[in-house]
Parts: sequence; structure tokens; C-alpha cells
Amino acid sequence: MNDILEDLPSDLDNPFFTQFRYSKVNGIGREEGVTRRDPSSILRVNDIYYVYYTRRKTIRKIREGIKNLSEQDWMTPVTDWDLSEIWYATSLDGFDWHEKGIAAFRGPKESWDGRTICTPDVLAFGNRYYLYYQAVAFPKMKRSRNVIGMSWAESPDGPWHRFDKPLLKPGNQGEWRNQNGDDETVSIFGDWDSHKIHDPYVIVRDGKIWLYYKGQPMGWHMKNSGGIGWGVAFSEKPEGPFIKSKLNPITNSGHETCLFPWGSGVASIITHDGPEKDSIQYAEDGINFKLVSNLTLPPPSAGPFCADKFSNTKEGKGIFWGLAHLAQEETKEQNSFLIRFDCDLNKVQKRHGFKNNDVGFNEDVLLSNDLIASNDQISWEVNKKIINKIDEPKNRKVLNPTGDLSLSTKRNHEIYGVYKDDQNELFTAFKYFPLTGFPYEDGFSRNTPSKVIFHKGEWHVWYDCINKKGSEIRHASSLDGLVWSETKACIIKNCTNPDILKWKGCFFLYVVKKYLKNNKIVKTKIFVLESPSPLGPWGKLKDLGLFQIHQNSPYLLVRQGLIWLYFNQSKRLQTEEVEWRVLVSDEAKGPYNEISSKPVLTSGYEVFFFPHSNGVVAIAGYTGPYKNTVFFSENGFDFFVKGKLSAPPLSGGPYVPDAFTHTKVGIGISWGLAEMEAFESSQSKSINKLVRFECNLTKNVDRTGFFRPWNFRYPEKAYLGSKFILTNDQKIKFKRKTKFTDINMKIYQPTIYKDKQSE
Repeated sequence: MNDILEDLPSDLDNPFFTQFRYSKVNGIGREEGVTRRDPSSILRVNDIYYVYYTRRKTIRKIREGIKNLSEQDWMTPVTDWDLSEIWYATSLDGFDWHEKGIAAFRGPKESWDGRTICTPDVLAFGNRYYLYYQAVAFPKMKRSRNVIGMSWAESPDGPWHRFDKPLLKPGNQGEWRNQNGDDETVSIFGDWDSHKIHDPYVIVRDGKIWLYYKGQPMGWHMKNSGGIGWGVAFSEKPEGPFIKSKLNPITNSGHETCLFPWGSGVASIITHDGPEKDSIQYAEDGINFKLVSNLTLPPPSAGPFCADKFSNTKEGKGIFWGLAHLAQEETKEQNSFLIRFDCDLNKVQKRHGFKNNDVGFNEDVLLSNDLIASNDQISWEVNKKIINKIDEPKNRKVLNPTGDLSLSTKRNHEIYGVYKDDQNELFTAFKYFPLTGFPYEDGFSRNTPSKVIFHKGEWHVWYDCINKKGSEIRHASSLDGLVWSETKACIIKNCTNPDILKWKGCFFLYVVKKYLKNNKIVKTKIFVLESPSPLGPWGKLKDLGLFQIHQNSPYLLVRQGLIWLYFNQSKRLQTEEVEWRVLVSDEAKGPYNEISSKPVLTSGYEVFFFPHSNGVVAIAGYTGPYKNTVFFSENGFDFFVKGKLSAPPLSGGPYVPDAFTHTKVGIGISWGLAEMEAFESSQSKSINKLVRFECNLTKNVDRTGFFRPWNFRYPEKAYLGSKFILTNDQKIKFKRKTKFTDINMKIYQPTIYKDKQSE
């Protein structure tokens, strides 16, 4: 593992790991024609919870009747958060909310905050309350700079008084290529936050106000631009002046800001964008963040309830719950709405049911709007990327940073070598497409497809088919990779996890055999079968003679003239504590010998590998501390983290063109098969189906549609589906517990404080 990236403990032993669970809220949830999004952190004052949020209710829909931004008016929003103001709501339990009305108003139409104020956070400091928010002037153009504004009140219910100037502005500008246009192309790059600053988030630490924010550079859509990151600025007073840290940016990833005191330091929830997306990070000093946990489906725009956020504490307790939003990007509707999240990120009390780390996405999610592959995206000719011929300027601050750097920026250049996902040749979105030809069989699941191979004009795949009576290995073939014909006869029973090898003109099928005692699996071992053809007949099982009790998921590549057998092993069956090993042999049936005494990976129950450039890529799925991660190794066994992925294939079986060719320059992959959970109408329980995945991990063609700047979004069904929804039992237990354990906000009282408003 990378020296600068610390090894992570198992998820079960990691206090920073949690599964997030979601639930609908009453009063500020979905409402036709009304947008509610970007919740602040939550106050608790006199046993009442307060939340502040972006709210929009406009006569017209987004861009209704507007072709160009220059045509905008005061009735038609150009984005979901345009023409919005800050509203607030209260609650006694965090589930049932009462919308109270507007908190902070926009400024005069001609002012710096006249068009929009949004993405608020709240500060309790001394005897007053402060709302910090993103502000936009009219007209809202692509090149519009965003600033941070503020309003203050003596009560969380207001009235709120507008501060008449911005508290924080973007950094030093670069130069737009076309001075009279409105595109985002630059001839000179500016600072990392030269264009916009968003999402203010405040805590009190070391007797000062720490204002965290998200920065976006000019020319962000260009290849050599920096990416989205977070910065921090400090002030002794709520109204400033705020001084930006010299170590900014302090994260290399993340979208909306979310942080909370943890022990003597600060923890953050990093979502959506960048090479360390979907993670929790921790900084003892509040600035130099290290990655401490990888997550699946963290809350978008999280606003947690954090009782000690303003207490100047060195003993931060963490968080249990908060609010988030499902934005227009997720719902594909005109309006966003708020939901609740629950988690187990509290140092004092632990919650049961939040440590499940083997949670994938089902059919409703994988075949939703953002993640389904279109017919065009399966056609290579349509998807050859058109390269932008504009000669982009160099960005020395990004390519060769100098001076003091935050730990996150150092990781960016020493591990990932890039600042944005689209600069990383090992980043891709995964898209999915339904298959035909696998008939429904009552109670049968099709799982763990092998690599796909091409032989004599046909594609071939092997997989296990499981029901209550046991498992069997089956085979299917296809002319196009979409419509499959399943071989009726099973190849072998009581075996799972097949993979295929072509070696010296023959085909070898590697499978995992189960040993049962009292109908329980007590041991699993890897065996191999041989055939002159993908269609069989297959010979007898041969034990490879490997020594561990539980061996699973064999995966075969040919490299350096040898057969490389990757597999996972564990001391106990179905545990996250798996180790991936690799053995080599010059014969398909062995003997196999160690090439490295160390595990090659410690995450991913099913991992797939493929040659890429001068090495091997590994993609780990939903299990283990490095879930949803892409790795690279030049020698095939020392793997290094290269970035994070969203919704990678479960039990992926890719088509690897050079899997068996002794290649020195790997081509990569563009598609394969995987498994996904699905519900049949006649079944109360789920089954697994095979599904096709598409990606952009090939060297010879660059495919369009597999990257977008704001990353790919999950639909509402992901958050409120069966795997991530807060159960009624968990809700009841939370209400019972928080009645006695939730405390009101601890507010720092400065010893010397005189503000300008009181003068």
C-alpha cells in the first residue's frame, strides 16, 4: 500500500466507518413546485432543533423559455438553487419538521447578493446567531463569481440582519480566453479558488471561527485545471476579517462541506468528486486531513446535528444524525427535497446496525437514469471521443505545486498524480445494461460471472446458479454480448466462483468447491477442470492443493510467460477479513508457487484484474476498508491506490482482450458482465441476475459519456431503498435514546468580544 496513505483497519474495528441510513422527513420533504436543499448543520436550542436551508419557489420552471443565460429574468431560475433565499424549520425529534418561514433575504437587486443566496450554515457564538451563505449577483452567468455573505440575529428565530458586504471572496483571478464571451475557457489559470466559493461551514476551534468552504477555479472544465477542493479561513469575530489558510486547498476531493469535532481534531465527510470521494477524513490540526475510512453512499450536502460544534472543544464527541438533500441531479425532477440520515459516528455511544460494509446496489439503482448505458454507449463507433483541439495553457500551480502544501495536496501528487477524475486514466463511471437470454427460474440466482472470452465468433461466460438445493456452474454464449444462449446442462454441481483460462490450446475452468457438514459449509477449495473447447466436454475436478481453509474467487491472467492465479483466502467463511494472494505456475493444473509472501490486497470479496499499460489494474468492490477503489501494480503484486470509483461492478467478469497473451502493454477493458440484485414480482425475496457493465478503462479508444464534472448521482431509490433505509426499529431506538442523550448546543463565550453591529 502507498507509504503516504496509511493502512486502514477493518471496517468493524474502525470508529470512522459507518453505513449511512436514510428516511423521509415530514414538513420539509418533497413538495411539488418547491425546492429545499443544502441544509445547514442543526442547532438544538431549548430542546428544539433548528435547520436552515436553501429554498426556491418560482413561477416558472428551470430555464423555461430561456435559450441563453443572457435572456434571464427575475421569474425564471437558471439552476435549481437560483432565485433562492434561506428558510428555516424546527422539530422536536428530527423527523417531523415545521417550516417557519424565511430567515435571510436576498440583498437589493443590484447588489452582490441580489440574485441568489443559498447553501447556508449557522454559527452560535457569544450571545448571537450567524448565517453564512453563498451569494450570487445578477445576472447569473457561467463566469459569475460567487462570494460568502452573512446575516445575524439575537435569536435562532430571527429577525435576521444582513451584513452589507461579502465576508469571503474568490482568490486571485486568471484570464478568460475570450473576454467578451461567457464560456469557461481561460488563457491564464488563477488560484485554486479563483472562480467561485461555495458551501460555507463553520466550527469554533482554538478560540477562533473556522470557516470551511468549497473552492472552484476558473477554467475548471479544462484538462489542466485544478479540481474541486475545500479551503479554510480564520477569524476572531463572526463578521471577520477572515484570513485564508496558506495551506489551502486542504482536501483534494469532496463537494458540499461537512465537518465535526472528533476528539482533539476535526473529521470530515467527503462526497461525490475527486480521487478520494466517498470517504471520511481526519485532521488532528483541522487542516492536514488523512483518509481514515471509505464509504458507500454518504449523505449529499450533509448538515449534521453536532452539539459541540461551537464549544471550542478538544474532546469532540462526533455525530449520530442530520439532514441531507436529494437534489435535482438525483431525482431528475424540477425540485430538490430534504431527507434525514442516521449513522454511527459518535465516540461515546455506539449504534447497532450501522457496520454493514457489504452493501451493493440493486437493479433499481444500476438501471436508473445516470447509471444505465444507452444503446449508443454500447457502440464503439459512436463513442470514440472527439478530442478538443484547443491548446490549453499549462497550470504550474496544479502540475508543479510549490511552497507549503497540505497533506491532502501532497497525496494528490504523490499517489494520484492528478487533481481531477478526468485526468486519471484509471477513473471511469460504470454503466449498466440489461441482458436477455437468461430465463427466469423460480428461486434461482445467477452470480459471479467469469471473465468473458471470445472464441470462434462467439462470446462465452461461466457463472454459478444457486437455489435452496445447492449450486451449479453453467455456461452461456452470445454473438453480441447482449443476447445470450444458456447451455441447459450444468457443468458441475456444488461449486461456485468460476473463472476461465486459455493455455496451450486448451481451456481450464477454475471453480470453488464447497465442503459441507450438517448442511453448513466448513471448507472451500479451488479446483480446475480441463476441456479442448469452451463448450466441453469437461474433465474431472483436480485439486490445486492450496493450503488455506477457505479459498475463493480464483482469477487467472497470463503474464511474463506464466499463469498468475489471484484468489482470496480467509480463516473464516463470509468475513470481511479477506486477503488476496497471487501464485504462479507454468502449468494450468499446477503446482503453484508464491511470488510474494504478502497479501496483494486486503479489500474486496470479489476483485477483478486486467493488464493495463505496463502493469496490472485491480478493482475492489463493496467489501473491506478499501472498497470501491482502483489499484495499480507494475509488478503484479505490489498494488497502490489510484483513486475511488462509484458503483463498480459486483463480482465483475470483464472481457480482457489480452488476458492470455503475454502482453507487455495492457490494453485495458471496456465491458463485461456482473451480478445485481433484483426482485421478481412473484417473489418476496430477491434473486441475483447477470447484467452487462460498460466502462472507459481501455487504452486504444477513449469513450464519451463515462465522465462528467459533477460525478454521477444515485437515484432516490438508492437512499430510500431496502438496503439503506432507516428501519422502524432503529427509528424507535433512536427516539428513545436521544430523549436522554441529546444535549443543547454548547456555545463558546469569548472573553473579549465587541462586534461592529453593537457599535
